[in-house]
Amino acid sequence: MNPVVEECIRLLRRDHIKVVAFDMDQTAVAMLSRGRLRRNDLQFYISKASPAFSELIPALFDYGFGLAIATHSDEAEFSGDVKRETHILGSELAKALVDTTFSALIARSFFIVAYNPRWHFDGMEENKKIKRHHMEEIKSHFGVDAKEILFFDDTEIVVEDCNKTCGVRTIAVDPSEAFQLSDLLNGLIR
Repeated sequence: MNPVVEECIRLLRRDHIKVVAFDMDQTAVAMLSRGRLRRNDLQFYISKASPAFSELIPALFDYGFGLAIATHSDEAEFSGDVKRETHILGSELAKALVDTTFSALIARSFFIVAYNPRWHFDGMEENKKIKRHHMEEIKSHFGVDAKEILFFDDTEIVVEDCNKTCGVRTIAVDPSEAFQLSDLLNGLIR
């Protein structure tokens, strides 16, 4: 195993993290789908998966960490010229990413929350805003405390809110680079 990945695992275990969750666009994947990704662009999108994401996930799986994707890409966004026949988004897009990038066993272990509060009638409720709904779903699915979740996202307001409001450990990712192992190392080293 790559010694940097080994150190990441050591730090996660030291900090009692049980679930590692990733935003999708500009975090797990170095590209924006913008809720408008055409099906014929899917392979290009998947080819932009962060190499660090692709390398870390199998090690996390081997060590028994829960794995999650928390994305604002949402099937509720299908409307107008964004049609199911021509576009891919939400959980279908996240599933395509993990199914293509990882073994079937690892891909099946992912818990995916694809929800954009702006597209739901209850999205303005306090517990649904930003990515609060996502964090609650992840917490409930894995049966863990918020402090046992580590979440990576490229949007500062999301990172701050998930940490302060939800109590989840968060690390900001540079959107121009997507997830890097150094994000994890620098975010957990005290």
